Amino acid sequence: MEHQAFDRASLASIVISPRLGNDWERPRVSRNWPNVVVRWLSILPELANHGPRGFCRPAKKPLLYVQKQAITPMRGWRYAVAGLSTVQRALGRPIGERYASSSQSKYQTAMILLALIALPALLLATPPAVARGKYVVKPVAEKKVKELPNGPLYWRVENFPTLAQAQAAIVPDHWNPNTVSNDVATSLAVEVAGKAWLLTLGPKGGATPGGAKVAEIGPVPPITAPEYLLRVNYGSGPPGATTPQHSHPGSEAFYVVSGQLGQKTPNGVNYVEAGHTMNGHSADMPMEVFNSGTTELAALIMFVVDATKPFSTPAQLH
Repeated sequence: MEHQAFDRASLASIVISPRLGNDWERPRVSRNWPNVVVRWLSILPELANHGPRGFCRPAKKPLLYVQKQAITPMRGWRYAVAGLSTVQRALGRPIGERYASSSQSKYQTAMILLALIALPALLLATPPAVARGKYVVKPVAEKKVKELPNGPLYWRVENFPTLAQAQAAIVPDHWNPNTVSNDVATSLAVEVAGKAWLLTLGPKGGATPGGAKVAEIGPVPPITAPEYLLRVNYGSGPPGATTPQHSHPGSEAFYVVSGQLGQKTPNGVNYVEAGHTMNGHSADMPMEVFNSGTTELAALIMFVVDATKPFSTPAQLH
């Protein structure tokens, strides 16, 4: 077994293993606090056994050695419990048995308490960093409009056999003599995850000829702006992938195609399974979106935002 000095960065993967032996040297440590704990644990049984004066004599046996190894919480507790057994073996008597000397008994008790506190803290407070995959957000369709339809609005999610059919189902902007105004199309056609989708912002209960309704999300929190941006993004990423904390000048609604999506806001954390939806929040809500499942995430994200403001702004969750 090769022994090394460990710095703060590498300590995240250190495991304290309670083996006794004559052929191992006690590890040399750096001058930072985690390695001071390692050093302290290595002398703990000697100090408990002999007291501060007896410890001045050279140790005959090393009591702990350091091995680089991946660590999990369960493994950390296992080593912590095993470490207490090492203390017991080094003391040469069951833990809790009184010494003839009351001062030695006090040292034993103090050292055992320190072991109980220090081992779990060292092993569990600094687990190895797990690399997170990237949460990828790709804009797939957008449109700017001067006005939105009247009344409470919902995002309608529909499937079509092909992207061409979904695009053909969008009614072009036209003059409506009944309302004496322009009717502006608020539908966006996209092809995502091997399917053709039509996303329409409009009144609840609508339907597009030729489409199969998948979901309806709303009511969309209303905003007022001189111009509006309707956008559809495709979000994807492996388990643990997370967006930076951010906000939008409008609402952000989700339809999860596959996997599980999580969203953290100042109001708490929400989770959405595949085939389900989550309505958007009011404008400028700080949030963090992440893959909370165990498989690849794929989600359609629908926005209604103020087109005159930056689409996304860094934010902080409080």
